[in-house]
Amino acid sequence: MGFLQPHYVFELDFGKHVDSFRPRLRCGIIPPGSNRPEWYNLPPRSGESLSTYFSRLLILIIALTVHEFAHAWSADQLGDPTPRWQGRLTLNPLSHLDPVGSLVFLLVGFGWAKPVQVDFARLQYRSPAAPMLVAAAGPLSNLGLALIGSVAYQFGLAGVGTQLGLLSWLGSFLTDFILLNLVLFFFNLIPVAPLDGE
Repeated sequence: MGFLQPHYVFELDFGKHVDSFRPRLRCGIIPPGSNRPEWYNLPPRSGESLSTYFSRLLILIIALTVHEFAHAWSADQLGDPTPRWQGRLTLNPLSHLDPVGSLVFLLVGFGWAKPVQVDFARLQYRSPAAPMLVAAAGPLSNLGLALIGSVAYQFGLAGVGTQLGLLSWLGSFLTDFILLNLVLFFFNLIPVAPLDGE
């Protein structure tokens, strides 16, 4: 059994006319069981909706899988068969997603995948710039995904969702898709050891 708690409210009143601009702070207690005034708004809930988690799950599967596949594909094209031997030259998300990084991505909106292992000696034998090209492939794939998402948003794919009744979800999905891919792009360019910018 819960008890009714009084709500403490504050209002900053700026007056009705510009000439009589004298801000006044009104404070009061709303007794339990009484109606709140129309100017009283409850603070937003801190929980996130199920559609937010579903959007993050789709973005996780697409963005991190394509990112790691881009590393594997570019290393294979530049003469290092290590990703192919390890089964990383695939778009299967199970080959790329890390369980802990995926969980953090779902909860926070940012995470990581299993890094693609490459043989730098084979890459440098092919070209001194090959390791840099393999490292740049992942962030560039995220930039490409963000551009694809922005083109879809610009040409009204969110408007197609209106006819299907999915406008609010599709629009927020595309916005989150673009934003999180850009975050992954810029974050991976930081020149710190585990990131691609090293």
